[in-house]
Amino acid sequence: MKTLIKVLIVEDLKMTVLAYKIALRENSYIDIEVLTASTVEEAKELYAQNKTDMSIIVMDADLGKGNIETIELTKYLKKTFKGPMIANSSEKLYNNKLIEAGCTDCSDSKDKCPEKIFEIIAQFSK
Repeated sequence: MKTLIKVLIVEDLKMTVLAYKIALRENSYIDIEVLTASTVEEAKELYAQNKTDMSIIVMDADLGKGNIETIELTKYLKKTFKGPMIANSSEKLYNNKLIEAGCTDCSDSKDKCPEKIFEIIAQFSK
């Protein structure tokens, strides 16, 4: 039986989201449902609808407005979400700010984010 893992990806770049979905779905032994939000409002709405079975949240910092707009979102989600939250900005400074706001982990680069998700999923089964 496959395990269901629900991942919320907060990211404004459509190509990045598509690449993550492809990489995550290639894994055949785990059923991964990928939810995506490109705005703070969408992220809050998707989280509210799925918070009881959310497994992992991936958080970009800048959703296209040129600033770190997800810091308050990270703090808001951490009030009720106790699972892993990955800071996933291409800017190291932004990742550090997201870690300070409550993210529990950080991806070394956007390209390696699916690998980081799989590392965290592997820890679930230990």
